[in-house]
Amino acid sequence: FLHGTVDLCVSHEQALAFQKKMEEFGNYSEVQLYPGKPHAWFNNEPDKTTTIKRMEKFIVDQFNLKLP
Repeated sequence: FLHGTVDLCVSHEQALAFQKKMEEFGNYSEVQLYPGKPHAWFNNEPDKTTTIKRMEKFIVDQFNLKLP
């Protein structure tokens, strides 16, 4: 989960609770909190590139992929 800490639509506390529940069921998950960021903050640059790289790293790590 990539979540801004000042999201007024969905609290970052919900992301933390969801991560905890995922792990209770044996699923791996990560939460990356972004201080001062609102809802949908990742739709604009430079945050868009930052979050795409973060998501790419997660997928590569989880599926043991090799990038070209």
